[in-house]
Amino acid sequence: CGDDGYHFYVNEEEIGSHEDWRTVQGHTFTASCDTPTIYAIDAYDTGGVASVIAQINHCGEMVLTSSAWKCEQFGEDGPPSDWKSASFDDSRWNQAGVAGGNGVNPWGLRQDVSGESQWIWTADPNGHDHVYCRYLSHHQPLNCPAAQARYWQDYRDVAADHSSNNNSRGLG
Repeated sequence: CGDDGYHFYVNEEEIGSHEDWRTVQGHTFTASCDTPTIYAIDAYDTGGVASVIAQINHCGEMVLTSSAWKCEQFGEDGPPSDWKSASFDDSRWNQAGVAGGNGVNPWGLRQDVSGESQWIWTADPNGHDHVYCRYLSHHQPLNCPAAQARYWQDYRDVAADHSSNNNSRGLG
């Protein structure tokens, strides 16, 4: 969803666009999980505060808009022609500015987007009317054993209850 509109790209291919910031759009695409994937958004605003929010489910991971994205504004000439390529060097691009989490005013809650997604733009959502945002995913697998160990460490009381409940049922 973008205020006021956007074009969404995956690996340089345009997947969809929309010009109504009041509604969430769903787009479907196919892209390999064996190589990095670049998600790119060409977003524009017609005045006032601007921002985009997204949740992308691909290759077993959920990519959410956040400060992990990179967003830039360019002059009349626009961005470099290869900005939508996974091989593009965006090391000079700034991290996305965060205008707030899903639910923040003036956009409100987007039910079809994760509550953990954030509205992003450049650091100047009032002054920049046309921005380019990108996120490169290397499809790193989630480390579930590490997450589970951290959970049990952080919630020792739950771990103790879990262990005693499992033992009482013979699940050991």
